Amino acid sequence: MVQRTWSLVAVVSFFLIGCLLAGNLQAQEKLDVNIRAKKSVYAVGEPIQLEVQGNRDFYLYLFTVDSKTKKPFMLTPENPGQMKKFSAGKAYRFPENGKDLVSDQAGMEKVVMLASAKQIKLPEGAAPKDADELKGLRLVEHNEEKDHCIKDLAIFVQ
Repeated sequence: MVQRTWSLVAVVSFFLIGCLLAGNLQAQEKLDVNIRAKKSVYAVGEPIQLEVQGNRDFYLYLFTVDSKTKKPFMLTPENPGQMKKFSAGKAYRFPENGKDLVSDQAGMEKVVMLASAKQIKLPEGAAPKDADELKGLRLVEHNEEKDHCIKDLAIFVQ
């Protein structure tokens, strides 16, 4: 009986130590979030599906840059006050909630992704209803920072 109890204690101890180490490894690992389009080419007006997946838990910010006016527009979060935390290892589709992401013109569309292990406080008015309201937004990559990941994706629309 004593032998069984010690065996059980040893198994539980190894399990807990493993969980703690796994949690620490995730926190120490550099954030890497992949973004890709479900297809390589879309037709004008066809819903564009994106997929994101990260190696750590993250918050997601997506922007598009109009190919003609070069003006940026935030796609997500629609409401920065209601951020969604994405779980490590799970693939997520964008857009969610029955919405469609479409292009009304042929050409190359650019999506810029900013993923962060921590929620970022965005400036007031960073999520405008109209792309013309957003002026002068730039994303600057900090290579030494392991809690942020910035990538861009070009989508061809014909």
